[in-house]
Amino acid sequence: MNLLGASRFILSSLLFIFCPFIHIKAATFARDAETELSVDPTGSDENGTFKPDGGGIFSFAQFANSSTGEDFAFGGRLKLDGKVYRQDEPSDQQSNFKVAIEGDIEGEQLEVTTSGLSDSRKKEHDLSGTYRKLSDTELQQRAQQRYNAADAWLNEIYQQAKAKLAGGAFSDLKKREADWISYRDEFAERSAGLNATSEGLPEEVVRLQTLRDLTMYRVGFIRGLLDNSLPTGVSAAYHDGYGGELDLEKDNKGVKFRLGVVRGPNASTGDVSGRVVLRNGSGTYRDPQPEEGEKPAEITFHILDDRRVEIKARNDAYLRGVNAYFDGVYFKFGPLTESIQLD
Repeated sequence: MNLLGASRFILSSLLFIFCPFIHIKAATFARDAETELSVDPTGSDENGTFKPDGGGIFSFAQFANSSTGEDFAFGGRLKLDGKVYRQDEPSDQQSNFKVAIEGDIEGEQLEVTTSGLSDSRKKEHDLSGTYRKLSDTELQQRAQQRYNAADAWLNEIYQQAKAKLAGGAFSDLKKREADWISYRDEFAERSAGLNATSEGLPEEVVRLQTLRDLTMYRVGFIRGLLDNSLPTGVSAAYHDGYGGELDLEKDNKGVKFRLGVVRGPNASTGDVSGRVVLRNGSGTYRDPQPEEGEKPAEITFHILDDRRVEIKARNDAYLRGVNAYFDGVYFKFGPLTESIQLD
């Protein structure tokens, strides 16, 4: 299951590196409006002694420029090869991707050459070009512009949902929209405080990036609800839009399920799997092996309609982190990608 932790929403991998003698700040460079390169110029020799010219950590981010686009991210370590920084691969790793960065990575401009960088759909991304260092003000302006665009796309897809979804499904979505906005805003605020220092970015930039990433996820979530090719019947993949994912698979013994959640900026997790028997669209799973001294967890499933499943849990604290929860309405999002295997 592809769980949605807080780290998924922050595309930059910037770090502050501190030692008693030197403190070098990670920097972000831009090729164009959508493409950025973050470089943390750190390195050490075989004895662990700090060497400012010994290499570094890099991360590319190419942001979607439409509501149907997808972000692309790629990163790794650099090694210094003469005057050029190159992708540093483990000796046992064979790959076709190449990254070369020429210039002072603590300076104002870099010349970048890439090849073989592909996403999960095997689409190749050429990120070669001249990259200019961004100031904190520019970083914030770009983050604001990207968030504004994502928010506009969310409004557009929401109007499409209003026109296309059946009354019950849209009413449920609308009822939860205000809660989701509060969740998004609070998540972004807390993420800024938690992650700004570790990423080497101003808090406001981290907040805007998180707002944008969560909004883009919401756009994709609602688009999934509108997919005409969604499977009929109970067997499918479901999301609740808050970091919860549910897979259901009907068999001759009932319905197998796999439920996992990642909640909040601290990424509190929970997971449970098993089989439930549904009668008249409802059924309760009782954990056959609860932790010692605990009452068996009970996970109740209610099939609301062909697109929605409501979950309510009791005695489930030992299955999840303190800030995680299973309860909620899960919307059908797509077909199962693999059969559910139960122990």
